[in-house]
Amino acid sequence: MPNCLAGCVPNFLSGSLVLPGPAGEQAESFAPWVRVKLGADGKEITVGNESFSANPNTAIIKSYEIGWADSPTITVEIVDEDGGRMGAIVDSIKKCVPFAGVGTVLISQFGWIIATCEGRKRKIASLEFESQVVNVEMSYSEGKVKYRINATALVPVIEGMREDNTKGEDDKKINIEEAIENLCSLPPAIRVRYVQRQSDGSLKDVKFKWKKFGKGGPKSTWQGDNQNRVASITKWMECFRIDDGSERGKGVIPLFSPNKYDEFVLLEDPGGPNELKSGGRSLGTYIVNGGKCSSVIEFNPTFNWIKAVAGFSAGGGTSGPASTNSNFAENVKTENQEKDHGSTAGLQQQVTISQQAWDAYGPKNAYLETLRSQQVHTQAARLTDINIAAIEADLRILGDPSPHFCDLGQGRYVSLVVINPFRIKGETNEGCGDWLAEPGCNPILSNKNWLVMGINHSIKEGSYTTTLKLQLSEPGTNLRKNSQLGGGGSNGAKVKNTCP
Repeated sequence: MPNCLAGCVPNFLSGSLVLPGPAGEQAESFAPWVRVKLGADGKEITVGNESFSANPNTAIIKSYEIGWADSPTITVEIVDEDGGRMGAIVDSIKKCVPFAGVGTVLISQFGWIIATCEGRKRKIASLEFESQVVNVEMSYSEGKVKYRINATALVPVIEGMREDNTKGEDDKKINIEEAIENLCSLPPAIRVRYVQRQSDGSLKDVKFKWKKFGKGGPKSTWQGDNQNRVASITKWMECFRIDDGSERGKGVIPLFSPNKYDEFVLLEDPGGPNELKSGGRSLGTYIVNGGKCSSVIEFNPTFNWIKAVAGFSAGGGTSGPASTNSNFAENVKTENQEKDHGSTAGLQQQVTISQQAWDAYGPKNAYLETLRSQQVHTQAARLTDINIAAIEADLRILGDPSPHFCDLGQGRYVSLVVINPFRIKGETNEGCGDWLAEPGCNPILSNKNWLVMGINHSIKEGSYTTTLKLQLSEPGTNLRKNSQLGGGGSNGAKVKNTCP
């Protein structure tokens, strides 16, 4: 193994250096595997010589893909020689909105089988994923039946439902968390988790401390307003924020667990790059164009500052009908965006004071507190809003089923060392020249603070790859215009031609 910590690599090292091999392990032989279980009989379909437990060698998984940012989606392709699973697959489709039914949960797992020259064999397995089958496509061709199964969390079911009930009463108001839990207990019931990303990268169930209201949050009556469940909860929360000890506070990111189809996660904003000081949140350091020191297959960054500027809400402050003072707007717009791009850049932020905010804050403070809360929620949402950041990238690596790649990615980050292309360079016409990359590390793309937004695993035709959707905080939208790419501690470059 070559010296992989030579040259500029140590300048960007964060967490462990991820070496080539399945999940960073060295092996002479390795092959991907995947298994799914669906139907009331619980029969398993996988790959290999015993691909179908009910009737061996008649059905096999052709491809499998799972990905998530704020909610998971699974696609499984199965080839069936005798059509023996058609009944079980059709039975497994979710047909009744309020109830799950028997056998409608698809359980899947994947990973690597590795072997050494000494004959030692070991299986590297992912966590199990539970999802509900929502759509099946079938095709008869070449004397076989092919199924394409789409499964997910309860998102499409909940999005199609409307909630019109009220939680709490005028003479018996309840706090926001009690209202959320009551709403989520209605069929189809989903479990609610209040979660905080820890400095070691783990997720911890906590009791939120709501700014100005403490645990449980503000009390009021909470109306569904004929919106779906997630939309109602998001609307309830937008006027309130989490107390993290700072004056600004933090927003909340609503997510569905990738592992449990009925688990709804409210994640406290894990913070921007300036808060990612601990290596415990790092998923490791990857070398792009690193040869034998790299597990990176492909890296595709994009840059578009104008798109990012157009997407933030910094250009207005228009109040709703219950406003007490619309002149507050100029003093509380997001500082980085306002100072760097002027008061007319971006979308106008419409601030409507809800009845809950009016009850909780009172007429004097309702507008200002609502505006501040909406701003931190907008900032938090950037960790799930794909294709709106100025700098984003897809990092495709050799498949990694490790637990941290089977859970929510928000609040985790990777360090990238991007090696410039090698070329032959010589001082004179004599000899063959030297095989060089100058400078060794690309100063724009090499950075310790690439934030993870989404994770995707794909297994097909004997290959297994993992793709990370990444975002790099940039000056002018997420950071002040004189900041380095990625924020403090990133060792990132400073770019020119930001707003004067």
